Amino acid sequence: MKLNLIKRLMVVLAACFGWNIGFAPAHAEPIHFGIFNHETNLQTELARRDEDNLAFILINGLKNKKDPCDEAVYQQRKAWFDASEQSIIVSLAASDWQNCDTNNTSNPIAYIRELMFNGDFSLGACKLPVTRLAANHKFDQYVENTRWEIGNILFATVNLPANNNHYLAEAGRNGEFEDRQVANRLWLQRLFALARQKRTHALVLFSDGNLWRPQTKVRRDGFSEVRAQIIQLASKMPGKLLLIDHQSERRDNTIQWTGNIGHISMGPGWYEIHANPNRSPLFSIQTERP
Repeated sequence: MKLNLIKRLMVVLAACFGWNIGFAPAHAEPIHFGIFNHETNLQTELARRDEDNLAFILINGLKNKKDPCDEAVYQQRKAWFDASEQSIIVSLAASDWQNCDTNNTSNPIAYIRELMFNGDFSLGACKLPVTRLAANHKFDQYVENTRWEIGNILFATVNLPANNNHYLAEAGRNGEFEDRQVANRLWLQRLFALARQKRTHALVLFSDGNLWRPQTKVRRDGFSEVRAQIIQLASKMPGKLLLIDHQSERRDNTIQWTGNIGHISMGPGWYEIHANPNRSPLFSIQTERP
């Protein structure tokens, strides 16, 4: 089973990037990937990127807060992703499923999970093999927590909504938050264990919410537990950890490093990040377009 997965990965990478799979490269190849966040011109931007030599495009947020939660909106986004020549990875955002009118969609997040995270490959024409937390049947609903590997870098999404991790101040209403906390805790443990085992150059975590910045104007910081866990786990890994989150307004233009942990908050629009294991710094923002 494991050998078949490796063969599938090599065939996919060879087809997408023209890699020679007859021999192992003498050094790690640079990786270029794109990030697109909360924009209304998503279809146009995806079409512009069809000719780019990108390892993948990470889409944070299927819609903005003004878009309705109609199933037709989600289906339209799925059609755009399927039409792309790139590998498309979706990272859930709070605006995708929270504060929705349930008269339009009975259970938005359940519908999105079934539509967007179905199967063992990324969306788009260039299929990347992915592994989901849902492979553990105890957490089979959390299909959005996804990981994939390119070269010696491990990438992963983790469902941490931007609105204080969807922690609700009202008593007795945090069942979703508590259940997701348990799932995310296990997910992060597995990711860091894999990064240590493989001695990866880096682990890159994508989330909607900014877990790195303490929340001060709320009754409880919804990110405090996951932030403490990540700091503890990162201290034991040999490589770098890069945290990439997404905000409604542009926050940072550069990656801020604290020890081996880098962090950047990205606003609306397009970003392109280059990862070159043969140089320092490992990560750089090559282009940024409004």
